[in-house]
Amino acid sequence: MTNQNRNRENFRTILYGALAFLGCALVYLLLIATCVWQSHYGVESETAIEWVQDVVLGATMVFFYLTAWKLPQERGGVLLMAGFMTVLFIREQDAYFDLIVHGAWVYAVTAFLVCLFYVIWKRGLDETLEGLAQFVRSRAFITMLAGLGMLLVYSRLYGSDKYVWRFFIEDHHWRYVAKRLSEESMELMAYALMMISACGYYIDRCRIGRR
Repeated sequence: MTNQNRNRENFRTILYGALAFLGCALVYLLLIATCVWQSHYGVESETAIEWVQDVVLGATMVFFYLTAWKLPQERGGVLLMAGFMTVLFIREQDAYFDLIVHGAWVYAVTAFLVCLFYVIWKRGLDETLEGLAQFVRSRAFITMLAGLGMLLVYSRLYGSDKYVWRFFIEDHHWRYVAKRLSEESMELMAYALMMISACGYYIDRCRIGRR
């Protein structure tokens, strides 16, 4: 590789890094915008944040499904990851499912999982393990770990009214508002990391496929 080609490749890599940084900055701006929206228009900030969560989580699902479509030899494992994101997305829609019957999202998740595991079973164990192993070996796996850790552990602890917020805010109403805003904002950041991971993995695998 000549110096000119190397410089072009390095510039492209730096550009990807800058775009990732701008993407994270946009997420922070969205969080600030929801707070402004609440104060000026009386819209609950956690509701607005949940809307953005749906968009980000939906994009994560799409990236994994696109990756599964691009990589038939790893489709079983990638579909398993896409399925996990789909379950999270369905869980986020629990308020809408409750309009049908309380806890209806559980039935939706169960039906989806049955279909998902049937597809994976038909694809075979080798394909599933290959897809999962390739993702674990990738750089995107580290970002996914950070997002999952923030979502499943830190946001749950930070959003605990019993163990955190009642020690700082006595008023029940404002304690609830602070807890919800903090917890939902942290979940949004976790989903953003997961989306960056899924997007980066899709781009990397597409680049490898062109070689």
